[in-house]
Amino acid sequence: MVKCDDKIIGKVKTIYNNGRHDILNIDYNGKNVAIPYVDAFIKDVDLNNEVIEVELIKGLIDED
Repeated sequence: MVKCDDKIIGKVKTIYNNGRHDILNIDYNGKNVAIPYVDAFIKDVDLNNEVIEVELIKGLIDED
Protein backbone atom coordinates (compact mmCIF):
# COMPACT_ATOMS: atom_id res chain seq x y z
CA MET A 1 0.00 0.00 0.00
CA VAL A 2 1.03 3.61 -0.44
CA LYS A 3 0.73 6.15 2.39
CA CYS A 4 1.03 9.93 2.50
CA ASP A 5 0.81 11.94 5.73
CA ASP A 6 -0.06 8.70 7.60
CA LYS A 7 -3.12 8.10 5.37
CA ILE A 8 -3.43 5.22 2.91
CA ILE A 9 -3.80 6.77 -0.53
CA GLY A 10 -3.68 3.69 -2.72
CA LYS A 11 -2.19 0.40 -3.73
CA VAL A 12 0.69 -0.21 -6.12
CA LYS A 13 -0.64 -1.84 -9.29
CA THR A 14 2.58 -1.92 -11.31
CA ILE A 15 6.11 -0.56 -11.33
CA TYR A 16 7.72 0.34 -14.63
CA ASN A 17 10.82 2.14 -15.82
CA ASN A 18 10.53 5.17 -18.09
CA GLY A 19 14.20 5.05 -19.11
CA ARG A 20 15.35 7.40 -16.35
CA HIS A 21 13.79 5.96 -13.18
CA ASP A 22 11.06 3.67 -11.91
CA ILE A 23 7.45 4.82 -11.74
CA LEU A 24 4.85 3.52 -9.28
CA ASN A 25 1.48 3.12 -10.92
CA ILE A 26 -1.02 3.25 -8.05
CA ASP A 27 -4.77 2.88 -7.79
CA TYR A 28 -6.00 6.07 -6.13
CA ASN A 29 -9.80 6.07 -5.66
CA GLY A 30 -10.22 4.03 -8.84
CA LYS A 31 -7.85 6.21 -10.87
CA ASN A 32 -4.37 5.37 -12.11
CA VAL A 33 -1.74 7.74 -10.72
CA ALA A 34 1.96 7.67 -11.63
CA ILE A 35 4.41 8.55 -8.85
CA PRO A 36 8.12 8.76 -9.70
CA TYR A 37 10.19 6.40 -7.53
CA VAL A 38 12.82 9.01 -6.68
CA ASP A 39 14.15 10.41 -3.39
CA ALA A 40 12.05 13.58 -3.74
CA PHE A 41 8.83 11.54 -3.44
CA ILE A 42 9.76 8.33 -1.59
CA LYS A 43 10.18 8.90 2.16
CA ASP A 44 10.31 5.30 3.40
CA VAL A 45 9.88 1.73 2.19
CA ASP A 46 8.75 -0.87 4.75
CA LEU A 47 9.16 -4.24 3.03
CA ASN A 48 7.94 -6.23 6.06
CA ASN A 49 4.58 -4.45 6.09
CA GLU A 50 4.51 -3.76 2.33
CA VAL A 51 4.10 0.00 2.81
CA ILE A 52 5.66 2.81 0.79
CA GLU A 53 5.50 6.24 2.43
CA VAL A 54 5.49 9.08 -0.09
CA GLU A 55 5.62 12.86 -0.01
CA LEU A 56 3.62 14.42 -2.82
CA ILE A 57 3.67 17.81 -4.44
CA LYS A 58 0.44 19.74 -4.96
CA GLY A 59 -1.29 18.69 -8.16
CA LEU A 60 0.35 15.27 -8.50
CA ILE A 61 -2.86 13.62 -7.34
CA ASP A 62 -6.23 15.01 -8.37
CA GLU A 63 -8.15 15.34 -5.10
CA ASP A 64 -11.70 15.97 -6.29
